[in-house]
Amino acid sequence: MTPRNRLVVSSLLLLTVLVQTACGDPAEKPVATLTRVSVTPDSIPLSAGATQQLTVTGTYSDGSTKSLTADATFASDTPATATVSSPGGLVTAVAAGTARITATVSGKSATTNVSVTAVSTAPAANQIVFYDGYGTDVSFADFGGAANSVTVDATETFNGRKVINFQVTSTGNYSGGAWVTSTPRDLSAYNALTFWAKASKAETLNVTGIGNNAGIGSGTGFGSERAALALTTEWRKYTIPIPNPAKYKNVGGLFHIADAPDGYTLHLADVLYEHLGTSVLGAGTASIGNGNTTPVSVATAGTYTIDASQSQAVFSVAGDPGSPITLKPVANAFFDFTSSNTSVATVDSGGVVTGVSAGGPVTLSATLGGVAASGSYAITVTGVLAQPSTLPPAPTHAPGDSVYSLYSSVTGGYTGTASDQSAKVDTWRTGWSAGSGGEPFTVTTGAGSAAPRKYAFTNTATYVGVEFYGTAGANQIDAAGRGLTRLHLDLWTPDNATNFQVKLVDFGADGAFGGGDDTEGTATLTADSTPPLATGAWLSYELTLASDFPGLANMHHLAQMVLVAPNGGTMFLDNLYFHP
Repeated sequence: MTPRNRLVVSSLLLLTVLVQTACGDPAEKPVATLTRVSVTPDSIPLSAGATQQLTVTGTYSDGSTKSLTADATFASDTPATATVSSPGGLVTAVAAGTARITATVSGKSATTNVSVTAVSTAPAANQIVFYDGYGTDVSFADFGGAANSVTVDATETFNGRKVINFQVTSTGNYSGGAWVTSTPRDLSAYNALTFWAKASKAETLNVTGIGNNAGIGSGTGFGSERAALALTTEWRKYTIPIPNPAKYKNVGGLFHIADAPDGYTLHLADVLYEHLGTSVLGAGTASIGNGNTTPVSVATAGTYTIDASQSQAVFSVAGDPGSPITLKPVANAFFDFTSSNTSVATVDSGGVVTGVSAGGPVTLSATLGGVAASGSYAITVTGVLAQPSTLPPAPTHAPGDSVYSLYSSVTGGYTGTASDQSAKVDTWRTGWSAGSGGEPFTVTTGAGSAAPRKYAFTNTATYVGVEFYGTAGANQIDAAGRGLTRLHLDLWTPDNATNFQVKLVDFGADGAFGGGDDTEGTATLTADSTPPLATGAWLSYELTLASDFPGLANMHHLAQMVLVAPNGGTMFLDNLYFHP
């Protein structure tokens, strides 16, 4: 090859290299770009003087992540509460309050909330539900049917203090209960219950609330709830505003929670009653009757209870991740109710409306802490609440071992016979009942007298329990073993009743409530029943255990009867007995 040819070839080779260098490798990936940053922890509880190091992580367009703490700039929106070094990201708690810390890298930002508690002031005894241990006279009470495991955690702490370990079941119905006090408290000095919480996984806690004492002791009437609490694996502070602090006295149920069987560990710390400043807890709004005008009819001397499940209050809370916070239901005890015409209908502090004289509609309105609530009730009072003017019919079944009687007050009934079992009924109204009554009510006519049992229900207090259990189940009824196939009852109601139900509960082979072998069934009486449910007459019903009580099985250990009036009403009952 001549020198000239060599020069040409060399030039061509050099040109090829230059072209390849200019164009780049077609297989080379584009440079990843920063898409977002995050900062952890995402919620920081600190005592004044304590510190916390922040970590900033960047996420890139190709899905990769990288620590960017050293590259970030930091700022606090409230240096008087908490400062932060920049660069560095070291948070220092200064004084009680809340602050938001912002971390920024290349124009991308993320924030975390800091809550600072003063170390110099320990909570007063009246404030404490749980603070490094349970408060005075505080204990945990299960809700009925709940599966619970509640302990003081052996290893986890919060700011050096002990915490509650609440295991939410993964099987069964649900977990839930209330922290209650045996000595009801006056908590009117506080406007919120606050607590710190974290979970073993991201979860939603179905119910948190105040004022529910799980049916134990006194101090009832304040049940109000916050739903759908978003939990993370980091400690966060949550708030349940007290709807009207001035009313919050004689409180037995301090704090309660409930959740579906989601299977996780919930930690709770520093469960306290506090008075939050207006910069933290804003003024609330409220409504009754879902904010609508609700028409209601009630008899003279009859009653109607305002439905708390249709009442709500909404509050803004600075620093709470769920703000604005909706409370629903809000207990009637927190409202001030007013009737526009007390000569027709009155209303008491518990939201119970009483018909005084025929007329209306009367407007029932409410305020919450002096602020008018939206919504109202239009009350029309009709008629006179009556009572039986005739005696219950005498039973037609001959007394003897073939009849197992719970109660019969009329001449010709079963009282005093060998088959009478009324003395073995433990209670005609259990402590967990919502409706009232159960006592004999004397009816006297020219034909004699009788004493049917009278029960009163409202639209919100719809059920009463009757138990025949006895010591170690001695009073349970072996219906199947005795050949008892039917339940007879006589019913009289003065109200325009549309639905009355009788539920029977069998405790199963273990003879005790719970245990997974209980069964129950409900017979429902309506205008389509035989005889039709009607007003002002004694009605005799023959209910077949096998078909009128769907779901009821075994029937060797019948121990409970639950009387239910879903729409309210007054019921007089007599001649309750089982027979073949």
